[in-house]
Amino acid sequence: MKQENNKEHLKYLGWLSNYQLVCGMLGIVFLLLKIGLVFDVDNGLIFFTLKLILFSFTIYAGVQYHLEDYESCILLSKISLALQTIGIYYYGFIYEYNVGLSAKIDWYPQLYTFSGRAELGVANFYIDEGDGVIISLNLVAFFLLIWVYRIRGNF
Repeated sequence: MKQENNKEHLKYLGWLSNYQLVCGMLGIVFLLLKIGLVFDVDNGLIFFTLKLILFSFTIYAGVQYHLEDYESCILLSKISLALQTIGIYYYGFIYEYNVGLSAKIDWYPQLYTFSGRAELGVANFYIDEGDGVIISLNLVAFFLLIWVYRIRGNF
């Protein structure tokens, strides 16, 4: 029974890994298409490098499955998904990262309101002047993270 369960979970882990590979590569392509903006923004090269590292990390997590290192794939996928789960805008500092599709709920604490949005593959890091606070929860990454934790015990 556990062997059959393991094969089923391996199939789903393969889907997640392929999703990470494809969407991570698309993220890098979109990032390279915007390379002209790197020099228009203060510290643009630093932010570009951070985004490139995050997308590359997600690709690396997906590659681990194809190298049949399933424990490493699960660990790196958990880290990648955890980094995608929460987004923060805090008085001009922005951290937001997701690979692939995201469905987000934004909370505006000063207004006591919520809003929702859907996006495809973004990475935002900025430091600028701004006001207010926004906290985002990426529901797609959150539920995938829960799923990865649930299948971890089956390997």
